[in-house]
Amino acid sequence: MNAGQEPRSHAVKLHTLLDLRGSIPTFIHISDGKLHDVNVLDILPVEAGAFYVMDRGYLDFTRLHAMHQAGAFFVTRAKRGMDARRVYSSPTQRDAGVICDQRVMLGGFYAAKAYPDHLRRIRFKDPESGKTLVFLTNNTTLPALSFNSMPRSTPAYRSCRSRSSRKPDFMRLAARSLARGTNPHA
Repeated sequence: MNAGQEPRSHAVKLHTLLDLRGSIPTFIHISDGKLHDVNVLDILPVEAGAFYVMDRGYLDFTRLHAMHQAGAFFVTRAKRGMDARRVYSSPTQRDAGVICDQRVMLGGFYAAKAYPDHLRRIRFKDPESGKTLVFLTNNTTLPALSFNSMPRSTPAYRSCRSRSSRKPDFMRLAARSLARGTNPHA
């Protein structure tokens, strides 16, 4: 090392798409640490009818609307301070942890232009950790509680995340809670 030079750090991200019917990834993308997670959605193979569970790093309404138009379903966590207007509220099962189940329209000009359709916002209190989680999805037919009980055996279920992400709690919660319940595609 020359005098006055700082050691450089290098990072590598491994983005994976898991089919939870098995333990082998169906998509792997290795990138440098500078590539933001959301950019992987541009090269991710989207399968109609599949569920994609993603962390907040993948929240981009233009890309999510493209997934919606391709016939795929997504589940992600909402970012704090997301500007959305409630259009409709469904009855909830508060004793089961579902605080609210709402249809929302995005409020910001650019966000509403990027995703002009209704989204579903589900606020859930995790009984194990006590944390309140806010989920966004384009699936309006499944009961709110089924997002905590979707089975691993669902043929079209996919999980997308970056291995370098520091937010594995949501993915662990999703994998654990999606392992219970009924198959929406049966």
